[in-house]
Amino acid sequence: VDKNTIDYYSRVLELAKTADSAELSSLPILDKFMVLTVKHRTPKEDILRYDGKGLLVYAIKSGMVGKSSVVNNTLGKIDVKGDSALAQLIVSSKPTPLHFTFHKESGNWKVDLTSIFPASSEAFKKVVAQSGKSDAEFFIELLTNLTGTEPGPGIWHPLQ
Repeated sequence: VDKNTIDYYSRVLELAKTADSAELSSLPILDKFMVLTVKHRTPKEDILRYDGKGLLVYAIKSGMVGKSSVVNNTLGKIDVKGDSALAQLIVSSKPTPLHFTFHKESGNWKVDLTSIFPASSEAFKKVVAQSGKSDAEFFIELLTNLTGTEPGPGIWHPLQ
């Protein structure tokens, strides 16, 4: 993954440590869900010791970011311009309007996972709106369903 992706996970980690309910509520929907997910699914001692790369590795190993979301995905047409490239996302053999961005860093091509976040965020907003629940209610219900454990009120407060 590229530097943008690691930087994103570093920001999520910092917010998981320091954000209060007002700051969490003001975040874009996908960022808010990522921070709440990290706070609910990651032991406090791990949050305190990880850096952005460590959090991403933990997220992959623990299933927060999983292969099930990418197993039927491939890349289509790739447009390279200098040290950046756009690759069309193909899902279950069907082209999508989504593109992953790649950056050449230290001579190696690395994927920017954040490049699909705007589209993911819009889709997430629609799902939450269709639920008829507030963001907070939707996230608590979703985290409970995903983990079998309801998040406590501490999820909205900085780590102590």
